Amino acid sequence: MITHVAVFTWADGVGSDDVARVRDALTSMAATMPVIRGYELGADAGLVDGNGDFAVVATFDDVDGWRTYDTDPEHVRIKTEVIKPLLASRVALQFEH
Repeated sequence: MITHVAVFTWADGVGSDDVARVRDALTSMAATMPVIRGYELGADAGLVDGNGDFAVVATFDDVDGWRTYDTDPEHVRIKTEVIKPLLASRVALQFEH
């Protein structure tokens, strides 16, 4: 199994409507991708200062599944057109288990 974790920190001025647009786009996209075994996303609960603002956690059977997700045209479009303009920073990792 491969788990992908992406943590976003929003730029100044990003509002709840922007975040809802990201959530809706990612949720809709994930529903169409059979390579995804698990998909969770959401805003930081605000329990610790300094955390990121939003995270996506996706699980795949293998590296090929993750690569299919990562290079999917709709996913690339969402990353480029919907998410990137809102970001101050992004950090991600993939781990095997």
